[in-house]
Amino acid sequence: MHNLPNVYEYHWKALNRFQQKQQGKCLAQGSSELEHQLLNKGYSNIKISRNFVIPQNPKQTEITQFISQLALLINASIPLKQALVMIIENCQNIKLYQWIRTLIQSIETGHSFSESIENQHKYLQAQEIQLIKMGEASGNLSTILSNISQSRIKSEKLTKKVKKILFYPVIILTISISLSIMLLIFIVPQFVGLYSEKDQSLPFITEILFN
Repeated sequence: MHNLPNVYEYHWKALNRFQQKQQGKCLAQGSSELEHQLLNKGYSNIKISRNFVIPQNPKQTEITQFISQLALLINASIPLKQALVMIIENCQNIKLYQWIRTLIQSIETGHSFSESIENQHKYLQAQEIQLIKMGEASGNLSTILSNISQSRIKSEKLTKKVKKILFYPVIILTISISLSIMLLIFIVPQFVGLYSEKDQSLPFITEILFN
């Protein structure tokens, strides 16, 4: 298993080929690496500053997007390693960037894509890795990746629907509990006072609540 590389978020400003001011946010393993990338794209007068951020685990939607992009690029006859490099250039999540970088390093040392993912399997399920193995063996990797992506999208949509369905009962329950507490704290004591003034005993249930 490869050690995760150090990755940082940077904000950059520069002039493009038409001497127009440009700026952006980008991930890189160092400012010199980012500067080299920007120079290769034709930028000049480059100024780079580091943003200090706490790395967050990528959302499942980001993993799904990665799989979908990879499927499209491979289907367009772009070599696997080059496709991963193209994706990582637009990656905005540090931990996802590190993961893709380790996949690239693993492929460079001679491992297959499925072997590389299996060694760094933190973001994919076991059955998805098995499907990728089958896709590599049969030469249908792009099709398998596309199918995985579609399955994930359907699952994510279903999860959103379930959360939406459960949201309203939770709100109603919360409001009901809040109203009950308000009644016990503010309204019921007033009735207790009225009963006391009239020398009348409280209803049995009310006495239990206050005792």
